[in-house]
Amino acid sequence: MRRLAAGAATIREEVMTSADLTRRTTGLYPSRRSVTPGRSRLPALLWASCAAFIVYGTTMPFSFTSDANEWLRQLDRMLLNPPIVSGAGPSISIPDFTSNVLLFLPFGAFGLWTCRRRSIAARIALVTGLGCVLSAGVELLQLATVDRTGSLSDLLANGIGACAGAVAAALTGRSSAAFLRRAASAGLTTAPSFFPLLVAALLVCIGAWEPFDVTLDVGSLVPKLHAVLRDPWQGGPARGEVLSLTGHFLFSSMLVVWLKDIGVAGATRAAIVISTVMAFGLEAGQWLVAGRMPGLHDALMAAAGSLGGVAAGAAFPGGRPRPAWTGGLLLLTMIGAATGQLSPFDRAPEM
Repeated sequence: MRRLAAGAATIREEVMTSADLTRRTTGLYPSRRSVTPGRSRLPALLWASCAAFIVYGTTMPFSFTSDANEWLRQLDRMLLNPPIVSGAGPSISIPDFTSNVLLFLPFGAFGLWTCRRRSIAARIALVTGLGCVLSAGVELLQLATVDRTGSLSDLLANGIGACAGAVAAALTGRSSAAFLRRAASAGLTTAPSFFPLLVAALLVCIGAWEPFDVTLDVGSLVPKLHAVLRDPWQGGPARGEVLSLTGHFLFSSMLVVWLKDIGVAGATRAAIVISTVMAFGLEAGQWLVAGRMPGLHDALMAAAGSLGGVAAGAAFPGGRPRPAWTGGLLLLTMIGAATGQLSPFDRAPEM
C-alpha cells in the first residue's frame, strides 16, 4: 500500500509539474479540448460574412433620410401590402420572392453548421429565428432610405430562405461537416493568407454584382440577352474598369500566395485558371443583375487584372509582398476611385 501511495504521489506531482509548465508556456491549463482537434471556425466566418453581405447589399447605395414622416409613410405602405394571394391575384413578385429566398439560403446553411450544441430541430428553429431578426432589421433600415422599399413579402421570403438553408445543411450535415473538418485539418483555412483571400474574393463579387438587384424576370432577362448578342463588347465611358482590374489583381495575387501556403504543385498555373474562370463567371452573372450589363470589355479587363495579379503573387519573395507592391495597389485604388467619380470627363461649358 505504501508503494502504491508513493507511486500515486509521484504521478500526481508529475501531472502538476506538467500542468504548471503548460500554464507558464501557453497561459492555459491542459484540457480535453487540447487533445482533440479544434473545431473549424470557417462556418462561423462564412456565416458572419453572409450577414454582412445581406446588410450591405440590401441597403446600398445608403441613401438614408432623417425625415421621420417619410419613415412612417414607408411603414404604412409596407403594412398595407401583406404577402397574400387574394382573388385579384398575388400581391408578391414571384421572381423577387425567389431571389430573396436564394439570398438567405447560405445564411441558414452556415448558421446551422456554426451552432452545434443543440439538437437539429433546435438549431433549425434558432437559425430561422435569427434570419427573421436579420431580415426585420434590414427591412427597418430600408424604411429610412429614399430608394429602397420595405416589404412584408421580403420578410417572409427571407425567413423561408433561412429555414430552407438550415434544413438543407441538416440533410447534408455529415458530408458537409466532414468536408470542413478535412479542409481545416489540411491547413486550407488555417493558412495565414486564407482570410485576405476571402476578403479579396468578397470584394470582386461585390464589385461585379452591386447593386445586387437580382431578378429572375424573363421579361428583363431575354432583352438583356438579345442586347449582349447584338453587341458582345458592351463598351462605354470608363467608370469602374480600373477598380475591377485592381480587385481581380488583388484576388489573383492572394490566390497564388494561398495555393503556395497549402503546398499546391503548380500554384501559378492553377491560379491562372481559377482567376480567369472567376473573371468571366462574375461578368456572366451580371445577366441576373437588373442594374448591370455583362460584356466582353469588362470581362477582359477583369481577366487582365487577374493575370497581372498572378504574376505579382508569383514574384512575392517568400510568398509575402514588398512595401512597393502595397504602395502600387494603393495607387491603383486611388486612380480607380477617381476614374469612377470623374467619368465621363465631360467639361462644363464656359459661361
